[in-house]
Amino acid sequence: TGSHDGHINYWDAETGENDAF
Repeated sequence: TGSHDGHINYWDAETGENDAF
């Protein structure tokens, strides 16, 4: 979803994409 989490990349279950930040 493109959320800025502030740490490691995580797998976005919604879109099936790898979200950075």
